[in-house]
Amino acid sequence: MQRAFGEETVSYRPPRWGGAVSQQVVTALSGFALIICCLANDSKLSGVISVAVVAIYAVYAIRKQRDYFFLYAALLFAVFANIIGCAVAEYFPVYLSEIRAYSSFCGSLPLLVLSRWAFLAVLLHFGDCFGRKAPIQEWMGDSASRVVAMVVLAALLFMLVMTVRNPPSFVVGMDRFAYASAFNNSSVYRMLTNAMPYLIFVIIAATRWGMKLLGWAGVVAWAIILVWTGTKFGGFFNLVCAFMIVYCDRLSCLREGAARVLSVLIIVVMAGLIAVSAIVYGTYGTGTGADFLFARTAQQGQIWWATYEKADGAFRLDRVEGEILGAVNDGGSIAGNKGSTHGIYGMMYLNAPTDLVDGKLAQGSRYTEGGYAAMYYSGGLTGVLLFSLAMSGIFFFVIRGLGVALKRGRAIEVVMLARLFIVLQTALSMGTFADLIDPVSLGSYAYLIFSSFLRARGDRPCFLRMPCAS
Repeated sequence: MQRAFGEETVSYRPPRWGGAVSQQVVTALSGFALIICCLANDSKLSGVISVAVVAIYAVYAIRKQRDYFFLYAALLFAVFANIIGCAVAEYFPVYLSEIRAYSSFCGSLPLLVLSRWAFLAVLLHFGDCFGRKAPIQEWMGDSASRVVAMVVLAALLFMLVMTVRNPPSFVVGMDRFAYASAFNNSSVYRMLTNAMPYLIFVIIAATRWGMKLLGWAGVVAWAIILVWTGTKFGGFFNLVCAFMIVYCDRLSCLREGAARVLSVLIIVVMAGLIAVSAIVYGTYGTGTGADFLFARTAQQGQIWWATYEKADGAFRLDRVEGEILGAVNDGGSIAGNKGSTHGIYGMMYLNAPTDLVDGKLAQGSRYTEGGYAAMYYSGGLTGVLLFSLAMSGIFFFVIRGLGVALKRGRAIEVVMLARLFIVLQTALSMGTFADLIDPVSLGSYAYLIFSSFLRARGDRPCFLRMPCAS
């Protein structure tokens, strides 16, 4: 079957999965299997089966919707990092130094998998409901988008000059945190560093808005900065994910074999970045790279594992109120949340000694993946499922809106929606929502709503999904 794609013709063969068995049936069966695993969570086998079910479902979703992997790579990584981390804590006797406890089996894995599966399932079904109409094919970039892209490039060049005047991190033997404290500690530099994960979307989009030289110069500059300052995984991972979102339409229209090879290649690259992180730590740190990798993996699931043992799964109205008030009265920074009881902060104090948590927060650092633990401690099964459903729905529409803004060359909207995408990732991981209601976010909502009303009559339909994706 041939379908038109701009001036090109794209060959498309429907995926082999999902024809004989409907998507609703696959989702229902996998959900039922996971519920059974939750009921039988006293058995170690139930956790193994639940992980197998969600892995198979993720592969099904990727094959059912070709853009699923490219759009949601960052979310898929977070989902499976959390699941694998919990599995390590469940099935291996690991000393969890951040909470000063030895892990053991407690049956926490099936419920976490069910919650995370619900997140993935909503993304899949929303893609079918809202991604069927043919989108505008041409990419557009106007003078405003060019100005914004040039400003971001200027910021990157400023950062590059400020960075390369100092010795590289791999020469002085520092990780990125120590390096930032020693060399790049100016407020302007820190502000730009924090903003670049979403500003980089504009630079990448410039390569499709008719500004290839400008765009690729910015990408190269950012890559040099990441290497120079000791970034081993996170920054490069975000860069790869941003590329996949910007180029999702083209990637989705690759032939089935080429798309499969590319997906595997991206996964291999990500695994390589993780391996490099472990090797570098083994060079600079006190332990081996394998010890670092194993400990870091367990840390992705330790808060859920520890909280599951302490919570009874009941719905606590006072805790729900505390989470809401915590978001409103957030300390504004990690150090400013010393003593806080909402989100990741509450879970840290629940599961680790107070003196250890106080010291960690005072250094401006916190643990990872506390969002689902906080929701379970406050709302039990209902809390984690509602959290999954709400967050996946919000992510879908934000990413869809980002795709439309990218395609139409609306650079200001790209920055706002990309920032919201990054903030939502933090909210999903940490269970903290203060950044979603801060002045910048509220101003972004007002701008996006106002601009959508102004353009409602003049815009043609534009959907994130490509016509060659199933």
